Amino acid sequence: MLLGSFAEAKIPVVKYSGGDGSSPEKAVIVTADNDPIGVSAVFDYLRQHFPGYEIGESSTHETPKRVIESYVLMKAPKKKKTLFFDITAFYDKSESNEEIAAKNDFAAATDKDGRIPTKGDLSGTWSVGPDLVGYVVQLDQKGESVTGRGYFWGCVGTIAMFEAAGTYKAGILRIKFSETTQSHAWHRFKPIEGKDGLQLVDLDSEYRETIYPNEVLAKRRKEAESAQ
Repeated sequence: MLLGSFAEAKIPVVKYSGGDGSSPEKAVIVTADNDPIGVSAVFDYLRQHFPGYEIGESSTHETPKRVIESYVLMKAPKKKKTLFFDITAFYDKSESNEEIAAKNDFAAATDKDGRIPTKGDLSGTWSVGPDLVGYVVQLDQKGESVTGRGYFWGCVGTIAMFEAAGTYKAGILRIKFSETTQSHAWHRFKPIEGKDGLQLVDLDSEYRETIYPNEVLAKRRKEAESAQ
């Protein structure tokens, strides 16, 4: 049972083309519907192609025909490079009020999902927690089949919606997020019991990113509030 509605919220389409990003002339061309999705796509590209690098300062240069954005990437101790993106297609383009409302409605609906996932049934809403960027995914398991949907968020709020489908076999959840940027494809999660309860560890994430059920995050929020 999946909650919320995708009625007005479009699954974003993102395309990469152009060069390798090593210079403005060879900029990676990012095509997206609007600025929030495009910015998310740029960061996805950086994480996908330059794992372990810290993303530093950025700058934007506008010309009559193109908008080029550059990012400085750093890796200890002395590795440093600059990557260039052509963001003309989405620069300064806002979402419609209907799209924003639809995403907010869906986010509110997933927050009300009271199902408690178990190792035998992963159905429920999972999230990476209160970070600056991340995602929420609502799963529905029937036998070995797992479907779901969710959204990515960032500093600007809810960024992009996605759908998910996969299988849960031999203690491993293998699932694909349909959001079209390159770093969001197949994921393998392993459920483990942590000090707060059940959690899913992303085996394909460089830093073993962990997602938690709603109940765990709610418990953490209450503990943080009581400690203040």
